Amino acid sequence: MALVARLLVSEATFVAIEEPELNLRYTLQLRLRDIFHEIVKAPVGPQQLFLTSHSPAFEFGEHFYAMTADNDGPTVKHLPIKQALMFTEHDANAPNIGETAPQCYVSSDRLVRLPEDICQYLGIEQGGGIVTLKRKDNGHVELLTNEQFLELLEPIDHE
Repeated sequence: MALVARLLVSEATFVAIEEPELNLRYTLQLRLRDIFHEIVKAPVGPQQLFLTSHSPAFEFGEHFYAMTADNDGPTVKHLPIKQALMFTEHDANAPNIGETAPQCYVSSDRLVRLPEDICQYLGIEQGGGIVTLKRKDNGHVELLTNEQFLELLEPIDHE
């Protein structure tokens, strides 16, 4: 990754990065977060990174900075991580996705991240097609593989 290499050879002590998660799968976003953490601890490269992100992958630690706009212009506040949900609609106190929590994640590009056990159950560990159905009886949305969806359909009798 060119960004990581550039950070390692940088002589800057402070670097700002805007939305490093773009075009990265969620698992790579988590890996990039860990790499950034290692870079700032290393004796070479920047000692501080300022990230702007819409990804919950970068929500960790004890605090975060939130920018809000009001009549006087933008305001930046230093807040406890417990308040991150108000800004990102993601619970920062929940375990990381894919570790212990049976959580799903939908990115702003509407890409769906499912827990490993659900992918195994559906037989799509390496990815695959899914169908969402909204039930008429209770309004709930169900997730099916393409194969499960096709099994619901009755074959048309052409005779």
